Amino acid sequence: MSGPSEREFLATFCRDTPHLRRELPESRRRLLESGLASLRSGTTSLVEVCRSIGYPTAGSQRGEESQNQNPGYAPLPGGLAGLPPGSYVCPATACSRVEPRDSEGVVPECAVYDRRLRRGADH
Repeated sequence: MSGPSEREFLATFCRDTPHLRRELPESRRRLLESGLASLRSGTTSLVEVCRSIGYPTAGSQRGEESQNQNPGYAPLPGGLAGLPPGSYVCPATACSRVEPRDSEGVVPECAVYDRRLRRGADH
């Protein structure tokens, strides 16, 4: 895959999945849910899931915008260094998604792995 790294792309896809669930026609929503189950079980790739529902896989304007939602918070490869205090990260450590803690204490959800994000290290 060219463009953003696979971890960044997975983070973008995770952020976009709730919107996709609301906006896709029923037939593609079924493909999305089936693809997510296969992705969680390791029997398909993210690219295959994206292609099946018509989600752009590289170089799209949407991906570039989503990728830059947390400028300066990109985790270093293989670790969580550089996270702002109180951040939430991917529960499967599969992507680079980082979300700040909100004032109401709502924990963000990982739509790909169907779990809440976990707290990153407080620095």
